[in-house]
Amino acid sequence: MTDSTDSVDVSDGLEESCTDSAQNTNCQVLHQPQDVENLINSLPDLVVQTIFQYLYWKEKIFATEVFQRWERILESSLGWERFENDRAYAHEHEALLSAHYVLEEAACIAQYGQYFSHCVIWIHNFLPTDSPVDTDFSILKYVELHCLRLKSLAIYHPPNLSSSALTLSFKQYIAPLQNVLSSDSRVGLNFYRLLYSSVEAGTGVIDLLHFYHGHNILAKITSLDFSHGLILASGIQPLNILTVCCSLRVLKCPVQNLNTAIVQQLLNKSLHDLYMVNDEHTLNLNYVEKSAIRWSQLVLRPHWSFKVHYIFKNRSVCPVHICPNPFAQSLVLDSLCSSVSRALLRCVADTYGPTLHCMAFILSVWEPLMPFSDLEDLASNFKYLGVHMKQLQSAVFNLIIPSDALIAFALHAPRLTDLLVFQHKIFFNGRVAVTEDQVTDLKQEVSVALRAPWAPIKLDDSLYKLACCRQNLLFEENVNQYEGFW
Repeated sequence: MTDSTDSVDVSDGLEESCTDSAQNTNCQVLHQPQDVENLINSLPDLVVQTIFQYLYWKEKIFATEVFQRWERILESSLGWERFENDRAYAHEHEALLSAHYVLEEAACIAQYGQYFSHCVIWIHNFLPTDSPVDTDFSILKYVELHCLRLKSLAIYHPPNLSSSALTLSFKQYIAPLQNVLSSDSRVGLNFYRLLYSSVEAGTGVIDLLHFYHGHNILAKITSLDFSHGLILASGIQPLNILTVCCSLRVLKCPVQNLNTAIVQQLLNKSLHDLYMVNDEHTLNLNYVEKSAIRWSQLVLRPHWSFKVHYIFKNRSVCPVHICPNPFAQSLVLDSLCSSVSRALLRCVADTYGPTLHCMAFILSVWEPLMPFSDLEDLASNFKYLGVHMKQLQSAVFNLIIPSDALIAFALHAPRLTDLLVFQHKIFFNGRVAVTEDQVTDLKQEVSVALRAPWAPIKLDDSLYKLACCRQNLLFEENVNQYEGFW
């Protein structure tokens, strides 16, 4: 999604156009707005294409109203590598607000859909109305009719999926998807944030997956995320129906739904990335990963890449819960109900040090102020963590952390390049920075450690921006949780 931290700096291109200004009297400093506009209008197509990649769909149209020669990009595949109708971004910018989102999005797809390569559709309300034209389902119909060059279609689902909603919306929801897939079997279908509210039935996601399978959808899904709000009636239930997913490359699900046989069969087909959620439901079920999944027994095809991403969320975590796994790529400790201890830090370092590329500590608003125990030697514990994290490239700290622990970690993690932490959550001698000198000194020390310029993240910046994982699966946006979207 478009992010305020992403920007395209075209100043280098402007400077290059006048590098010989000292010798060339025809190249003048651009003082007049018309000169600047002409230069921007004449930017190469590849430069404009790069700019367009960072723009919301409506911003692309606005841009061509200002720089009219960019219309050539808008009327080609260069301008539409990706279309997404995430209205949360529009709500943050007054110029993008609208009382008719569906109609505007439909008009855009009708005009430019022929150029889309990747399409991301957010369905905000799953219940059909008397006027289908005004619902998000009509967007899917426009995708079916106009997006004839799609490489992938992603659907973000609302929180109120149920058997009745699926039945009522079949024609508007499943039929367009079936038609898109039948017209081009190469289209990758991605389902995110599936929440199936059938507490009374106690079977939840099982019914949902069988529903998709019954309509020839499940086997064609390439990315599947059903990790939110899952409630099972009783006991641990491995979902053997997942083995039907012959195209599945990315899976995010509760760890208790897996066993060795399921993971092996998915690996034999297409699975590359496995995101496993281990939350309070997992804890209550007394699920033991070491017994259920024998990671060392998995057999991979030659040169096959397989990555496992751990997400511990809303629960306590002890060293006994850390399972050896040679495929571990990422670890997120999200809103734990207990402090992170010396023993846990050292266990993570010893267990995942050789393979982990990304590690994140996230704190929810209701947690205690200091999320770590054993404060007297916290810096040495983070030094130990850094020394043993041989492959770690990215670390995220969305919580309170003392500056000495942060510095010790940065100094001793040999391959660390991304160190993301909010400035207002860094403690100096037990309190938030009170002087600019403290922040300046910290910047200098961490920059030396990382061998690159570094600065803490400002309050309004995006914290979860990493290249080594899919942040939409590894990290969740708290704002959507507060709005009840999850």
